[in-house]
Amino acid sequence: MSAISANTVIELFNSLSATDQKLVKKYFAPKNNALVSVNSSSKRMQAPTPAALLQKHRLKHKAPAK
Repeated sequence: MSAISANTVIELFNSLSATDQKLVKKYFAPKNNALVSVNSSSKRMQAPTPAALLQKHRLKHKAPAK
């Protein structure tokens, strides 16, 4: 299996129709579980940092910061 670059994935994603883009986003990042978001203004894919994930977890479970 060969790896493809993130730019290739973004180009393929941007070539889809708006309806298909919505379906792809819904499949890969359901509501309240955005693992990867596509920033349409800069055309970059962004993965959340561990600190952001921890903050999201604390907010979800009302856990105080240590």
